[in-house]
Amino acid sequence: MTNIDYFIQAYNKLDLFMRQKLNHDMSISHSKLLSQMTKIDPVFAHIETKLQAYRALRNAIVHIHHEGETPIAMPNEDVVSDYQKIVSYALSPPLAINSIAITKIYSVEWETKISKVNSLMEEKGFSLIPITQFGKIEGIFNSWLFQKYLFESNFKVNPETTLKEMQGQFHLQHPISKINHDFRIGFVKPDVTIQEVIKCFLDSAKDGHYFKAVYLTENGKPFEHLLGVITPHCLPSVNPTLVNQKLNI
Repeated sequence: MTNIDYFIQAYNKLDLFMRQKLNHDMSISHSKLLSQMTKIDPVFAHIETKLQAYRALRNAIVHIHHEGETPIAMPNEDVVSDYQKIVSYALSPPLAINSIAITKIYSVEWETKISKVNSLMEEKGFSLIPITQFGKIEGIFNSWLFQKYLFESNFKVNPETTLKEMQGQFHLQHPISKINHDFRIGFVKPDVTIQEVIKCFLDSAKDGHYFKAVYLTENGKPFEHLLGVITPHCLPSVNPTLVNQKLNI
C-alpha cells in the first residue's frame, strides 16, 4: 500500500465512525460530520482544526482533473502517521482514570479525629480530603470551611473531637451542609475521557467559579465507591495553555 492508500484508509475509517455515530447517510459531507461531532464530543472539538485540514488534504488527493493524472497532493510518511494517530485518538480517546486521575486517594472517616485530619492535610498539602464510609464517599472536609465554621459558631474542638460531631457541615447531602454551596465539586463516571473532564471543569467556571475537584465513582454519583480524583492541577500536563487561561490556575 502507498502513503495515499494508508491516508485514505484512515479517512474512511473516521468517516464511517462519524456516520454511524450520528446516524447519517452518504448525503452529508465529511466536513459537516466533523462540525456536528464537535457539538457532542469534546474530543472532536479539541482536534477539529486538524481533522478539517486533513479533510481538505484528502480532497486534494482524490479530486483530480482526469483519470490517471498524478494527484495534486501527496502525503508523506510523517503526515500519514500523524493522521493515523489523530484518527485513532478520536475513535479511542484516553480515559482520564488511566492517565491524569489520582487513584491513590487519601481519605478519612467520620470517626477520624479532627486533629488527625488537620495533621494529614498539613503534611500532604491538601485543602480538602474526602470522607468515606466503607470506601464510599459521603462527605468532603475542607479546611477553609472548617475555619469559617469555627469562627462563626461557638463550636469547640478538642484533641478527641471527631468529624462525626461536625457531620452536618461536611456531609454531601445534609440540609445544613455548605459543601455544595460554598465549595464546588463534581462527580463523573470512570469511563470519561480527558477532554470530557476538561470540559467539565470549563463548564463549571462559567459563573466565575470552577470545581475544586472532580471525583470518579462507579456511576458518577456521590455515595459510591471512590475510584479517583482530578483537580485543576492535574490538567496543565494535558493542555496547559487552555487550562491556565480558563481556570486561572
